[in-house]
Amino acid sequence: MIMSENKITIRCGRNNLRRLRLFVADNAEKCGLDQSAIHDLSVVAEEIGYNIMKYGEMGESGEFDVEVSCEGGRFSMIFRDTGIPFDPTGYKGGLTFDSEGNLEEGGLGLMLVDKLVDEWTYERHPDGINILKLYKVKGGITDEN
Repeated sequence: MIMSENKITIRCGRNNLRRLRLFVADNAEKCGLDQSAIHDLSVVAEEIGYNIMKYGEMGESGEFDVEVSCEGGRFSMIFRDTGIPFDPTGYKGGLTFDSEGNLEEGGLGLMLVDKLVDEWTYERHPDGINILKLYKVKGGITDEN
């Protein structure tokens, strides 16, 4: 794991998600966000990190970067990875059940992320890098924004 004050490189492996959560929580606190927003951002970071690890097909030697910043009461997280392309912002899944009525895995985390952030965007850079940007506004989005 490589870390600077506002950027961290995470090696794929579930045991590294805790480091990611703590990194995001520490920076969100420095931004002046309340405890509820800090918790939300920690959950979001873990969900996105887990999805990159599980579905990005980079293997255990894979890595991804997370950069955070705070400007004008707006906290941002930027995830960069070289996994398979996938735009989670357009995912419109929901609860799905198998033929026996059991809840199928997948999609609920992205629905949660969509509820916990104020804005998120995705782009696939021509050099093969996925760039996912997530934003949380201090105090939440108002009608004036």
